[in-house]
Amino acid sequence: MLALHSRLKILSASYTYREQAYTDALTGLPNPRQFTDDLGRIEHGDHLLILDLDHFKRVNDRHGHAEGDATLQRVAAALRVALRPQDTAYRIGGEEFAALLPRTSPDEARLIAERCRDAARQHPPHPPLTLSGGLARHGLRDDPATTRHRADDALYAAKEAGRDRVLTAPPARAAPAAPRDPWQVLRGTLGSLPDQEFGPNEWSALLRAACESVPDVQGGSLYVPEEGDFVMRALFGFDDTLLGDRCPPPPARLVHPG
Repeated sequence: MLALHSRLKILSASYTYREQAYTDALTGLPNPRQFTDDLGRIEHGDHLLILDLDHFKRVNDRHGHAEGDATLQRVAAALRVALRPQDTAYRIGGEEFAALLPRTSPDEARLIAERCRDAARQHPPHPPLTLSGGLARHGLRDDPATTRHRADDALYAAKEAGRDRVLTAPPARAAPAAPRDPWQVLRGTLGSLPDQEFGPNEWSALLRAACESVPDVQGGSLYVPEEGDFVMRALFGFDDTLLGDRCPPPPARLVHPG
Protein backbone atom coordinates (compact mmCIF):
# COMPACT_ATOMS: atom_id res chain seq x y z
CA MET A 1 0.00 0.00 0.00
CA LEU A 2 2.83 2.39 0.80
CA ALA A 3 4.47 1.65 -2.55
CA LEU A 4 1.17 2.18 -4.36
CA HIS A 5 0.54 5.42 -2.48
CA SER A 6 4.02 6.69 -3.36
CA ARG A 7 3.51 5.76 -7.00
CA LEU A 8 0.21 7.65 -7.14
CA LYS A 9 1.83 10.71 -5.60
CA ILE A 10 4.58 10.62 -8.22
CA LEU A 11 2.04 10.29 -11.04
CA SER A 12 -0.02 13.16 -9.61
CA ALA A 13 3.06 15.37 -9.29
CA SER A 14 4.16 14.52 -12.84
CA TYR A 15 0.71 15.44 -14.17
CA THR A 16 0.75 18.70 -12.23
CA TYR A 17 4.20 19.63 -13.49
CA ARG A 18 3.20 18.86 -17.07
CA GLU A 19 0.07 20.97 -16.74
CA GLN A 20 2.15 23.83 -15.44
CA ALA A 21 4.65 23.42 -18.27
CA TYR A 22 1.95 23.60 -20.94
CA THR A 23 -0.53 26.04 -19.37
CA ASP A 24 -0.40 29.83 -19.13
CA ALA A 25 -0.50 30.66 -15.42
CA LEU A 26 -2.46 33.91 -15.84
CA THR A 27 -5.28 32.87 -18.16
CA GLY A 28 -5.37 29.10 -17.77
CA LEU A 29 -5.14 28.71 -21.54
CA PRO A 30 -2.58 26.42 -23.20
CA ASN A 31 0.71 28.26 -23.58
CA PRO A 32 3.09 28.68 -26.55
CA ARG A 33 4.72 25.29 -25.95
CA GLN A 34 1.38 23.50 -26.23
CA PHE A 35 0.44 25.65 -29.22
CA THR A 36 3.61 24.64 -31.05
CA ASP A 37 2.93 20.96 -30.39
CA ASP A 38 -0.70 21.19 -31.53
CA LEU A 39 0.14 23.30 -34.59
CA GLY A 40 2.50 20.55 -35.72
CA ARG A 41 -0.54 18.25 -36.01
CA ILE A 42 -2.74 20.64 -38.00
CA GLU A 43 -4.52 18.92 -40.90
CA HIS A 44 -5.89 19.84 -44.30
CA GLY A 45 -9.07 21.91 -43.89
CA ASP A 46 -8.22 23.15 -40.39
CA HIS A 47 -7.99 26.91 -39.76
CA LEU A 48 -5.54 28.90 -37.67
CA LEU A 49 -6.63 32.19 -36.12
CA ILE A 50 -4.09 34.61 -34.62
CA LEU A 51 -5.50 37.46 -32.50
CA ASP A 52 -3.82 40.47 -30.92
CA LEU A 53 -5.27 43.06 -28.56
CA ASP A 54 -5.11 46.55 -30.06
CA HIS A 55 -3.23 49.23 -28.08
CA PHE A 56 -3.06 46.99 -25.03
CA LYS A 57 -0.19 49.03 -23.62
CA ARG A 58 -2.66 51.85 -22.97
CA VAL A 59 -4.56 49.63 -20.52
CA ASN A 60 -1.45 49.02 -18.42
CA ASP A 61 -0.39 52.67 -18.65
CA ARG A 62 -3.78 54.13 -17.73
CA HIS A 63 -5.24 51.51 -15.42
CA GLY A 64 -2.24 49.61 -14.08
CA HIS A 65 -0.90 46.11 -14.63
CA ALA A 66 -3.48 44.54 -12.33
CA GLU A 67 -6.26 45.74 -14.63
CA GLY A 68 -4.21 44.62 -17.64
CA ASP A 69 -3.96 41.10 -16.20
CA ALA A 70 -7.69 41.10 -15.43
CA THR A 71 -8.41 42.16 -19.01
CA LEU A 72 -6.34 39.28 -20.39
CA GLN A 73 -8.24 36.87 -18.16
CA ARG A 74 -11.60 38.23 -19.33
CA VAL A 75 -10.60 37.97 -22.98
CA ALA A 76 -9.38 34.39 -22.45
CA ALA A 77 -12.70 33.45 -20.82
CA ALA A 78 -14.65 35.10 -23.63
CA LEU A 79 -12.64 33.22 -26.26
CA ARG A 80 -13.56 29.92 -24.63
CA VAL A 81 -17.24 30.85 -24.93
CA ALA A 82 -16.89 32.04 -28.54
CA LEU A 83 -15.20 28.85 -29.74
CA ARG A 84 -16.79 25.46 -30.42
CA PRO A 85 -16.09 22.48 -28.13
CA GLN A 86 -13.61 21.03 -30.65
CA ASP A 87 -11.67 24.30 -30.96
CA THR A 88 -8.73 25.27 -28.74
CA ALA A 89 -7.65 28.75 -27.66
CA TYR A 90 -4.08 29.58 -26.65
CA ARG A 91 -2.20 32.49 -25.17
CA ILE A 92 0.95 32.68 -27.28
CA GLY A 93 2.35 36.07 -26.25
CA GLY A 94 1.83 39.03 -23.96
CA GLU A 95 -1.44 40.16 -25.53
CA GLU A 96 -1.48 37.67 -28.40
CA PHE A 97 -3.85 34.72 -28.61
CA ALA A 98 -4.41 31.92 -31.11
CA ALA A 99 -7.13 29.40 -31.89
CA LEU A 100 -7.04 26.17 -33.86
CA LEU A 101 -10.31 25.41 -35.64
CA PRO A 102 -10.33 21.79 -36.88
CA ARG A 103 -12.46 20.58 -39.78
CA THR A 104 -13.98 23.99 -40.50
CA SER A 105 -15.39 25.43 -43.70
CA PRO A 106 -14.07 28.86 -44.70
CA ASP A 107 -17.45 30.51 -44.02
CA GLU A 108 -17.78 28.92 -40.59
CA ALA A 109 -14.19 29.79 -39.70
CA ARG A 110 -14.92 33.40 -40.61
CA LEU A 111 -17.99 33.49 -38.34
CA ILE A 112 -16.01 32.01 -35.45
CA ALA A 113 -13.23 34.53 -35.99
CA GLU A 114 -15.72 37.40 -35.83
CA ARG A 115 -17.19 36.00 -32.59
CA CYS A 116 -13.69 35.91 -31.14
CA ARG A 117 -13.05 39.48 -32.24
CA ASP A 118 -16.19 40.59 -30.42
CA ALA A 119 -14.95 38.83 -27.27
CA ALA A 120 -12.70 41.77 -26.43
CA ARG A 121 -15.73 44.03 -25.99
CA GLN A 122 -17.14 41.97 -23.14
CA HIS A 123 -16.56 43.86 -19.87
CA PRO A 124 -13.96 46.14 -21.51
CA PRO A 125 -11.84 48.77 -19.80
CA HIS A 126 -12.18 52.38 -20.81
CA PRO A 127 -11.60 53.20 -23.60
CA PRO A 128 -13.05 50.00 -25.12
CA LEU A 129 -10.54 47.36 -26.18
CA THR A 130 -10.52 45.80 -29.66
CA LEU A 131 -8.93 42.78 -31.31
CA SER A 132 -7.26 42.37 -34.68
CA GLY A 133 -6.87 38.96 -36.26
CA GLY A 134 -5.45 36.93 -39.13
CA LEU A 135 -7.15 33.75 -40.34
CA ALA A 136 -5.43 31.09 -42.48
CA ARG A 137 -6.70 27.79 -43.87
CA HIS A 138 -4.24 24.88 -43.85
CA GLY A 139 -3.93 23.47 -47.36
CA LEU A 140 -3.27 19.92 -48.45
CA ARG A 141 0.43 20.53 -49.19
CA ASP A 142 1.05 23.31 -46.65
CA ASP A 143 3.36 22.89 -43.71
CA PRO A 144 2.47 24.29 -40.24
CA ALA A 145 5.14 26.99 -40.36
CA THR A 146 3.77 28.31 -43.66
CA THR A 147 0.22 28.43 -42.29
CA ARG A 148 1.44 30.28 -39.18
CA HIS A 149 3.33 32.76 -41.34
CA ARG A 150 0.26 33.40 -43.52
CA ALA A 151 -1.94 33.98 -40.44
CA ASP A 152 0.65 36.40 -39.02
CA ASP A 153 0.80 38.29 -42.32
CA ALA A 154 -3.00 38.61 -42.33
CA LEU A 155 -2.87 39.90 -38.74
CA TYR A 156 -0.30 42.54 -39.66
CA ALA A 157 -2.43 43.56 -42.62
CA ALA A 158 -5.43 43.94 -40.29
CA LYS A 159 -3.37 46.20 -38.03
CA GLU A 160 -2.26 48.33 -40.96
CA ALA A 161 -5.84 48.55 -42.26
CA GLY A 162 -7.01 50.25 -39.07
CA ARG A 163 -7.27 47.43 -36.47
CA ASP A 164 -10.50 46.00 -34.98
CA ARG A 165 -10.93 43.54 -37.84
CA VAL A 166 -10.06 40.00 -38.97
CA LEU A 167 -8.52 39.45 -42.40
CA THR A 168 -8.25 36.11 -44.18
CA ALA A 169 -4.94 35.07 -45.69
CA PRO A 170 -4.91 34.05 -49.38
CA PRO A 171 -4.01 30.43 -50.16
CA ALA A 172 -0.35 29.54 -50.09
CA ARG A 173 1.39 29.80 -53.44
CA ALA A 174 2.61 26.56 -54.95
CA ALA A 175 6.38 26.27 -55.13
CA PRO A 176 7.66 26.84 -58.67
CA ALA A 177 8.65 23.66 -60.45
CA ALA A 178 12.37 23.10 -60.79
CA PRO A 179 13.67 23.53 -64.35
CA ARG A 180 13.97 20.20 -66.11
CA ASP A 181 17.25 18.98 -67.56
CA PRO A 182 16.53 18.51 -71.31
CA TRP A 183 18.76 15.44 -71.54
CA GLN A 184 16.99 13.93 -68.54
CA VAL A 185 13.67 14.52 -70.32
CA LEU A 186 14.90 12.71 -73.40
CA ARG A 187 16.43 9.84 -71.44
CA GLY A 188 13.23 9.42 -69.46
CA THR A 189 11.14 9.35 -72.61
CA LEU A 190 13.41 6.84 -74.33
CA GLY A 191 13.33 4.64 -71.25
CA SER A 192 9.54 4.60 -71.26
CA LEU A 193 9.26 3.55 -74.90
CA PRO A 194 8.89 -0.15 -75.76
CA ASP A 195 11.84 -2.20 -77.01
CA GLN A 196 10.05 -3.41 -80.14
CA GLU A 197 9.82 -1.44 -83.39
CA PHE A 198 8.50 2.06 -82.87
CA GLY A 199 5.03 3.05 -84.00
CA PRO A 200 3.47 6.51 -84.58
CA ASN A 201 2.76 7.03 -80.87
CA GLU A 202 6.33 6.25 -79.84
CA TRP A 203 7.84 8.54 -82.47
CA SER A 204 5.44 11.34 -81.41
CA ALA A 205 6.38 10.91 -77.75
CA LEU A 206 10.07 11.11 -78.60
CA LEU A 207 9.61 14.24 -80.71
CA ARG A 208 7.49 15.95 -78.05
CA ALA A 209 10.17 15.27 -75.41
CA ALA A 210 12.81 16.72 -77.72
CA CYS A 211 10.72 19.85 -78.34
CA GLU A 212 10.09 20.32 -74.62
CA SER A 213 13.85 20.32 -74.03
CA VAL A 214 14.25 23.47 -76.17
CA PRO A 215 12.98 26.75 -74.61
CA ASP A 216 10.12 28.48 -76.46
CA VAL A 217 10.00 25.89 -79.26
CA GLN A 218 7.04 26.25 -81.63
CA GLY A 219 7.27 23.03 -83.63
CA GLY A 220 9.46 20.24 -84.88
CA SER A 221 9.69 17.19 -87.14
CA LEU A 222 11.33 13.79 -86.86
CA TYR A 223 12.83 11.99 -89.84
CA VAL A 224 13.75 8.31 -89.57
CA PRO A 225 16.18 6.54 -91.96
CA GLU A 226 14.33 3.88 -93.94
CA GLU A 227 15.49 2.04 -97.08
CA GLY A 228 18.17 4.60 -97.90
CA ASP A 229 15.90 7.63 -97.44
CA PHE A 230 14.73 9.75 -94.53
CA VAL A 231 11.01 9.41 -93.78
CA MET A 232 9.07 11.90 -91.64
CA ARG A 233 7.46 9.85 -88.84
CA ALA A 234 6.37 12.56 -86.37
CA LEU A 235 5.34 16.22 -86.40
CA PHE A 236 4.81 18.77 -83.69
CA GLY A 237 3.18 22.09 -84.49
CA PHE A 238 2.63 21.33 -88.19
CA ASP A 239 -0.03 19.78 -90.42
CA ASP A 240 -0.07 15.96 -90.19
CA THR A 241 -0.49 15.69 -93.96
CA LEU A 242 3.30 15.90 -94.23
CA LEU A 243 3.73 12.62 -92.36
CA GLY A 244 5.40 9.97 -94.50
CA ASP A 245 7.28 12.52 -96.61
CA ARG A 246 10.49 11.00 -97.96
CA CYS A 247 13.74 12.74 -98.79
CA PRO A 248 17.19 11.45 -99.73
CA PRO A 249 20.07 11.67 -97.28
CA PRO A 250 22.31 14.77 -97.52
CA PRO A 251 25.09 13.14 -99.62
CA ALA A 252 22.57 12.32 -102.35
CA ARG A 253 21.34 15.90 -102.67
CA LEU A 254 22.51 18.04 -105.56
CA VAL A 255 24.69 20.93 -104.49
CA HIS A 256 24.84 24.02 -106.65
CA PRO A 257 27.80 26.33 -106.22
CA GLY A 258 27.13 29.88 -105.30
